[in-house]
Amino acid sequence: EESLVQTYIPRLVDVAGNKASIPRDTVLDVPSWSVGHVIRFLEVNECTNLVPAFKEKAINGEQLMNLTKQEIMSLSQNKIGPCLKFENLQNLLKKMMTSMQARQYART
Repeated sequence: EESLVQTYIPRLVDVAGNKASIPRDTVLDVPSWSVGHVIRFLEVNECTNLVPAFKEKAINGEQLMNLTKQEIMSLSQNKIGPCLKFENLQNLLKKMMTSMQARQYART
């Protein structure tokens, strides 16, 4: 039954770089994302230049959340712009997951 649930892939920033709003009741389980979900996340968030490297290294959701600055630099071929953009997205995801998990635990 869970396999029928479509995974929500958030757009965290718009084209101008402004933070996008995400529905409050959204469940964001990034660590369970497949490589395909991660690729979709990169595409939705204007990071298509990182797609080939992420595909080649088969980066899934758990790995995505644990990438270090050095690993991100390597994946972005040492280009500062894409590295900083991805780091920002990674930090936004972490903040969202933490606050969502806190709300979820507060309900029980």
